[in-house]
Amino acid sequence: MRHGERVGRLRRLASPAQSSFHTYSLIHVWHVRPISWAPTNVRSLIEASLDPLVTIRGEGKITDVNEGSIKVTGVLRGKLIGTDFSDYFTEPDKAREGYLQVFSKGFVTDYPLTIRHRDGRHTAVLYNASIYKDVGGNVLGVFAAARDVTQLVNLGRQTSAHRRELQLLPINAVGGPVDRFSLRPTCKR
Repeated sequence: MRHGERVGRLRRLASPAQSSFHTYSLIHVWHVRPISWAPTNVRSLIEASLDPLVTIRGEGKITDVNEGSIKVTGVLRGKLIGTDFSDYFTEPDKAREGYLQVFSKGFVTDYPLTIRHRDGRHTAVLYNASIYKDVGGNVLGVFAAARDVTQLVNLGRQTSAHRRELQLLPINAVGGPVDRFSLRPTCKR
């Protein structure tokens, strides 16, 4: 049934005593989408994120994940749901501490953790998480999003290693580093 046909049918069903506002409301609700559409749309939005997303109950059990979480852990959705959130990290106690902090404070930002993949690979992440509530204001759980920062961590390690190497170089009379083999200054002033 096309939109115009819906409008005509609704107008025929409405009694003359009903206000045009009421008729508009019926038309608008029918035209927009039924309520059952919302969960599908929410799932689509969650899956659109490339970052791992997870929801956690108060006792630390996973209630939902997106495809990003499946990829980073190597564990299927059905196997992740119902398990302890902390079990997928190299430091489970620190992970537990993080989600408990969310329940007490309401949120955490840039909380560093390392996710352990089923095959042994590690992914350094920063978690942002907050509590989520039902329409009555009751806390339902934690919604957490992880940002993969493995490349940044590796770059930081490389920078630190280069800094240590530079500190080991002898310093020439003008204050610059000296080539180890020729003992000539590497920079000219």
